Amino acid sequence: MRKIIYKIYRVIFARGKFYNINKAIYNLIVKGIGINNFESDKLSGEKNLLDKILIKYKNPVIFDIGANVGNYSESIKLLSPDSTLFSFEPHPKIYKSLEASSKKSKYKAFNIALGKEESKLMLYDYENNTEGTEHASLFKETFEKFYNEKVTSYEVDVITLDKFVKENNIGTINLLKIDTEGNDYNVLLGAKESLTNGKIDIIHFEFNSMNVYSRVYFRDFFELLSNFDLYRLLPKSFIHIKKYEPIHCEIFAYQNIVAVRKDLNFKLT
Repeated sequence: MRKIIYKIYRVIFARGKFYNINKAIYNLIVKGIGINNFESDKLSGEKNLLDKILIKYKNPVIFDIGANVGNYSESIKLLSPDSTLFSFEPHPKIYKSLEASSKKSKYKAFNIALGKEESKLMLYDYENNTEGTEHASLFKETFEKFYNEKVTSYEVDVITLDKFVKENNIGTINLLKIDTEGNDYNVLLGAKESLTNGKIDIIHFEFNSMNVYSRVYFRDFFELLSNFDLYRLLPKSFIHIKKYEPIHCEIFAYQNIVAVRKDLNFKLT
């Protein structure tokens, strides 16, 4: 039956004159599988995810990497006042807002980036923005080729998550949230020891257009996180990505992915 439907559709609609219609249908359909639902934390599924996770833990340890001005961190503290929260933002101007938020909401803020190795790197942002933006990235190409904008840059310190965990005697990270505009995979490479030793329960990261410029595929995450079940967020539920399929996984557009360690016996539905 499926083959018949495909055949009929191709005969009628696989024509150049229907390209814009097919494109519009595609842009609509991908929202139904968790792609480009960026308008709010409810539509992205982030609100539902936090509700599901935080009820599981009494006093969770949470890392917010790429915290920006602290909106996500403040949501965490509202939902879980007794959580121990570490938030990281390398942008020198944006960090001022995060620091103020951390004092108000009682969590720890750090003006550093996390990556695959200790280093100093350049962080890029829009040249004409004096306050700093959420698009700031370690990948200059995102501005020059994706946003088509001139850039300014800031030198930032980079450490690994493994080093931070050791230096701060952290036993388990219950939720690791990463939003680093294309650098999420490198953050995880710097957490290999923590991943191997079962120190991280749940990881929430983004896969989006920035991965084109960092040259990271979904397959890279799938292989690195082989001990985790991967899910894509929907507004009120989750898609369990049981099998890697390029046509369904390599979609370089905004989406939230959650990785749950398999031995936790915690399934997202």
